[in-house]
Amino acid sequence: KQWYQRRVHGGVSDLSAMIIGGALCLGVFLSLGSVLGDELPRPRFVVLGQQGVGKSSISNALFGFDNTASSKIQRKQSPFKIGHGLKSKTQLTTFSTGQWLGRGANITIVDTPGFKDTKDAAFVEELTSVLGDEIPEIDSFLIVYKYKDRFTAPFKRTLNMIAKMFGDIWPNVAIVVNFWDAGQVHKDERAANGVTEETYKKELQKVFKKQIRSLNHDVPVVFLDSHYSKDDQAEVNFFQSQATHLYRAVTKMPPFECVKRADIGEKMKNNKGKAAKQRKKALRKQRKLKEQVKALTMITKNTQAMVSYYQSHCPGVTPGCKWGEWGEWGSCVEGKRSRRRPKRLAKEITVKERKLKQKRVALRLNLTTGWMVLIMLHMFLVVD
Repeated sequence: KQWYQRRVHGGVSDLSAMIIGGALCLGVFLSLGSVLGDELPRPRFVVLGQQGVGKSSISNALFGFDNTASSKIQRKQSPFKIGHGLKSKTQLTTFSTGQWLGRGANITIVDTPGFKDTKDAAFVEELTSVLGDEIPEIDSFLIVYKYKDRFTAPFKRTLNMIAKMFGDIWPNVAIVVNFWDAGQVHKDERAANGVTEETYKKELQKVFKKQIRSLNHDVPVVFLDSHYSKDDQAEVNFFQSQATHLYRAVTKMPPFECVKRADIGEKMKNNKGKAAKQRKKALRKQRKLKEQVKALTMITKNTQAMVSYYQSHCPGVTPGCKWGEWGEWGSCVEGKRSRRRPKRLAKEITVKERKLKQKRVALRLNLTTGWMVLIMLHMFLVVD
C-alpha cells in the first residue's frame, strides 16, 4: 500500500512516498504539479475542528491505521502525527493520499491545525497555503466534534470566518462525532441517560443551525471513534458502518471550488478596512453613550439628594409628580384619536384646592386673633 504526503509552509514543499507494510521509506522531490490539482484522488476531505478533538487520529483511522497500536514502528507509519490531550502535533496544513479504510478506493485527506481562541486570520492564511493554490477543488469539509464537547464562541467565530473567506461551505459539510465508543459498556451508559445516535444527531444539528445563521439545513452526522479497538468486532463493525455512511454522503456532495490565496488575501484586506471603519463608528457611539451615562448619573445623584432632603426635612411630603384629569378627545388623525392629561408637581394644586386652602388659613388666623383678644380682655379684667 502506498500513500503520499505533502506539507506546505512558507513556499517550501516536500513530497515523501512511503511504502506501508515494509521498513523502506523513500524520500523523493517532485515538481509542484506532479501530484496536485486534478491528479489527487477523490473524494477529497478537509478535516477541521478545535484543538484536541482528534482530527489527525480520525484522518489516520479513515486511512485504515490503528491509533491504538503499541508499536512505535506501526505508529510511525501513520501519515498524520497525533498529539496527546490538548497539545496538538499538527502545526501546518498537510495532505495525504491513501486507500479508504486501508483497502478501498484511493482518497485524499487534508489535515489542518486546530482552531485557536484567537488568530483566525492566521489560521485561514495557513489553510490557504494548501487549499486553492495547491488543491483547487475538494469534496467535503469534515468538522470533527468531540463527544460531550460544548459549542464554544471561538469555535463559532472560526467557522463563520472560514465560511466568509471561502464562501458557502455548508452544502459540503459533514459532522464527525469523535470518541463515540461503540463498546457495550459505553453504549449502556448512554442508553441509561437517554442518549442514542439519533437523539444526539438531532441535538447537534439543532445547535449548529442555531449558532450558524447561514446554515438552513441538517448537515450529515456520523459517529466514529478514532481509537476503536480492532480486537472488538462490534466496534469494528460500527466504525466501518458509520464510515461507509460518511463516504456515501460525501459522494453525493457537489465539488467545492477553493478560493486562491491571493483572493483570500484581498478579502482579508478589505475586511480589515471595513473592520477599522466599524471600530471608529463603534468608538464614536461609545463616547456618546458615555456622555449620556454621565448625564444620567448626575441626574440620579441630584434626584437622590432631593429625596434625602424631603425625607429629613419634610417627612410628610412625597416628592415627585402626579397626573391631572384627562382632557377631551381630539379630532381623528390618520385613523387615530388621542387625548392628553397634564403632569403636575406633587405640591401643585388646582384653583379650587387653592381657594379652599386660603379659607382654611384665614379661619386659622381668625381663630388665633379671637383667642388673642380673649386673653387680652382677661388680662385687663384681672388687673382691674
